[in-house]
Amino acid sequence: MTRKILPVFFIMLLLAGCGGPAVDYTLSDQYRLARPYTVAVLPVEWATEAPEEKDVSHLFRIMSYERLGAMGYRLVPLEAVDALYLKGGLKATAARPKPEIAGELGADGLVIVRVNGWDKGTLAGYASLGMEAELAMYSMKGEQLWSAGYKTSESDLSLDAEPNELAVVKAYEPRVQRFVDAIFTTLPQAETPRSEKTFFDWLP
Repeated sequence: MTRKILPVFFIMLLLAGCGGPAVDYTLSDQYRLARPYTVAVLPVEWATEAPEEKDVSHLFRIMSYERLGAMGYRLVPLEAVDALYLKGGLKATAARPKPEIAGELGADGLVIVRVNGWDKGTLAGYASLGMEAELAMYSMKGEQLWSAGYKTSESDLSLDAEPNELAVVKAYEPRVQRFVDAIFTTLPQAETPRSEKTFFDWLP
């Protein structure tokens, strides 16, 4: 009897673990006026420390960067952003006014990822992962143009209790990808700025 019940129990947990609430987001009226086009993705912030913080931060940041590019935004290279933070120090640079950061990077939009919750547990080979994060876009003036928060909980029998660096990437990559994809469904596509007036624009 035990052999039959245990697999069924884990299957039920696996199927039940993929759900999550809808994305909660806010799009400011200032977004259309600011029309951010050149965007910098800043280093990921964490509400609390986690063993997987370094690798998961990389996943969140690179996936957000790639998704913004696919949506038509021009991106400040991550290397340029990292160089600015390395020069001034991570905490000191993060505390600077956003207009200063945007100005030095030549960006008219800043995107910040903040991980508010990371809850991983294991039980007899079964593993669950809860994620909660918020993404926000700011104008070059420091105004918040868009923010979106999301929370999910997934279950998987293959997650290891203490994964190494490679295991972190392999285990969490699809989960973070689904998370990021859901978040960015609430952000409008980029609008290419019009740099020159056409003949008809000059007509009264």
